Amino acid sequence: MPSIVTSLIKVSGVIIEGRRKKEEGRGKKEEGRGRELATVNYQLSTINYFKVDRRTSST
Repeated sequence: MPSIVTSLIKVSGVIIEGRRKKEEGRGKKEEGRGRELATVNYQLSTINYFKVDRRTSST
């Protein structure tokens, strides 16, 4: 479990960094990478949501 949390923190940190770079006006390559990371972050948050859902239904 802790590995998922650390990876989630790492991914969100990279996304924030990517947004900062986009704001600075870097190339479209950076933008594309940011979109990929956003998708990964969305998938991770969906996994987290289902975990929480399972936990609440069991209690």
